[in-house]
Amino acid sequence: MSRLKDLIKTVLIAACLISAAGCGSKNGASLVDPETGEHSENWIAGHNTSHDGSNTCESCHGEDLSGGIAPSCTTTCHMENADSVHPASWTGTAILREHGGYVNANGTDKCANQYCHGASLAGVAGSGPSCTLCHALPFTGINCTGCHGYPPSGAQHPDTAGKHAEHTALANVDCDTCHAGAGNGTTNHYNGAVEVALNAAFNSKSGEASFDAGSRTCSNISCHGGPRTQTQDQGNRSAPVSTSAQTPDWLNSVIDVDSQCTLCHVYGTDAADPEYNSYYSGQHRFHVYVQDISCTNCHDTGNLANHFTNLDTPELSNPIATIRTDVFYLSGDCTNLCHGLKTW
Repeated sequence: MSRLKDLIKTVLIAACLISAAGCGSKNGASLVDPETGEHSENWIAGHNTSHDGSNTCESCHGEDLSGGIAPSCTTTCHMENADSVHPASWTGTAILREHGGYVNANGTDKCANQYCHGASLAGVAGSGPSCTLCHALPFTGINCTGCHGYPPSGAQHPDTAGKHAEHTALANVDCDTCHAGAGNGTTNHYNGAVEVALNAAFNSKSGEASFDAGSRTCSNISCHGGPRTQTQDQGNRSAPVSTSAQTPDWLNSVIDVDSQCTLCHVYGTDAADPEYNSYYSGQHRFHVYVQDISCTNCHDTGNLANHFTNLDTPELSNPIATIRTDVFYLSGDCTNLCHGLKTW
């Protein structure tokens, strides 16, 4: 009988050893290395699908994953709960709008670690992408210059210079003038496309302002007087006419504001006809289209600072302030070397 008991004991011990060996053998699908008791190599990529309610994670991280023999998931890596790495509200494209505000308020401590976006925010394979996909590092918080200059000053999107510097230098002209609804924090700001939506305050008299991405030109934009073109024949009529046109190419063209006045101004029949900035008074037709006298013979380009104010309003701002002092214009009369005293 004692031999039988010894045999049974031996069999049971052997079975336990075999079982223990089986539990301790390496399993390529396991997230835990049985020899070290730590996560196996490259565990991050698969761990989000391993938490399936089978207590794979709970056995170490606690029943509610708030901590056990291993740290809490919700304080070391997950920002919301065990099933949501980011806050629950960051669904779909909302992450693009909301993560900047979170980082600005809380810093990058929960992002910059070996499990999420990397200690230097350069990304982790199978987990968070590198923040340099959108931001310049080191990260300095919410600002435009993380992705592009202000104004943009480079040669590639999103830092394409174009004519940003010339436009943002003008009074009452900023990013929202041409990119309305696509500012920082909006979905359109992060969709990889150049979203041009012109502020309605800059609609021309002719119609609603618009941008053509193919030709990189604007139409019906008040600050360019439409723009419109006008030939000698069109302007010299008793009832002058003009033709709708487009602004010069945004990337490559240049306007010489000291001499190319007619790129933005055409002769009209009355105030704001055909455009808000059309000239019409007195002897303009005679001087410009009969005598072929340049605008700068009477208007001083040194006074253009006044010329470019209040571009977001339809009224032409104090054009008399640009008249040259040697024209001696006063109360509707000119006294100069061209013709002596004449009533305008």
